[in-house]
Order: sequence, then structure tokens, then C-alpha cells
Amino acid sequence: MSIRLLEPIELWRNAIGKLEIINRHECVLDNALSDTIINRAPDLVSSIREQMSLVFAAIDDKAQSDYNRNIYLDLQEQTRQDKQLEARADQLNKSATLLNGMLIAVATMIVFVLFFY
Repeated sequence: MSIRLLEPIELWRNAIGKLEIINRHECVLDNALSDTIINRAPDLVSSIREQMSLVFAAIDDKAQSDYNRNIYLDLQEQTRQDKQLEARADQLNKSATLLNGMLIAVATMIVFVLFFY
């Protein structure tokens, strides 16, 4: 069994073919990721953008790698802020429930004192 070495031109053609495939997939992914429905899952989009950034970095396309990395970082920041706001809203709801309970208790005690004295 012998190992066949590829000629430089064959290597170049194979590389160009792979780049063309990546570019076609990039267009499809960009169209899919720009759809408003998929943006309801920012963690998924962020993960895809991160992987795209790594792929473009691996094929030495710095502009596309930076573009996808920036989108990935923006989505991570947005997701982090959303989670902080959700946590704050939950905390405020708990406080509001507690304060409403205390208000009802105080009002009940006032009525009790006025009615029985």
C-alpha cells in the first residue's frame, strides 16, 4: 500500500473547492441567522456565530472571523443583561408580594382595633 502525495495544484484546487463550499454555507447561515424567528433563541445563534468565527479563523479569513466574533460577543452580552433583568424582576415580584401581605396584615389589625375598642 503506497501513499499518494497530492500535487500542489491538486491541493490548491481542493482548498478552493472547500472555500467555495464554506462560502455557500455561510450565505445560507447568514440568511437563516437574520430570520427573526431564530433570534428568539439567542444562545443558539450565539453558539453558531462562535463556531463560524472559529472556522473563519482556521481558514485565515480575519474579517469574517471578527464579524462573527463581534456578533457572538454582542449576543452574549445581551443574553447576560436579559438574565440580570429577569432576576431583578423576580426579586421585585417577591418584594411586592411580601409588601402586599404586610399591607393586608396592617389593614386587618387597624380594622380589628377600631371594631373591638
